Amino acid sequence: MFEISGFDTAGVVSLKRLSLAAALKKARELVEDGCWDVQVVDPTGRVHIPFEEQAGSSWRWAGSAATSSRAR
Repeated sequence: MFEISGFDTAGVVSLKRLSLAAALKKARELVEDGCWDVQVVDPTGRVHIPFEEQAGSSWRWAGSAATSSRAR
């Protein structure tokens, strides 16, 4: 199971998808909808970043939460 997490104005967003493709698609949708610090973690613990820059967000690897340049 692939876990997608991030934040929105209501708090923590936490979702799961069966495939990496579905998880990355949902992560992109969350960012496009205004969420920040969105990341996908696979069953082995590897962090997958869906894209480097889109919707005004900047991403980084390093196994930690992705960071967004979006003003909070």
